[in-house]
Amino acid sequence: MVVDDPKILLDKTDALCTHALSTLLHYVTILEHDWYPVKLGLATSQDPGHAYMRGIVFFECRKI
Repeated sequence: MVVDDPKILLDKTDALCTHALSTLLHYVTILEHDWYPVKLGLATSQDPGHAYMRGIVFFECRKI
């Protein structure tokens, strides 16, 4: 899913998971404006380019 706050870019998104939204939306706005997932406990300093979130499955997120 590609998110450009406050929109989900459907033309760049191959699938939309409603279960993922409840997990991801808590962090998307914060990470979009201040991308440093280590501060939120979503990444380690060895991999600061990805944020890892857990819902029903694990999500690996990155800013593009």
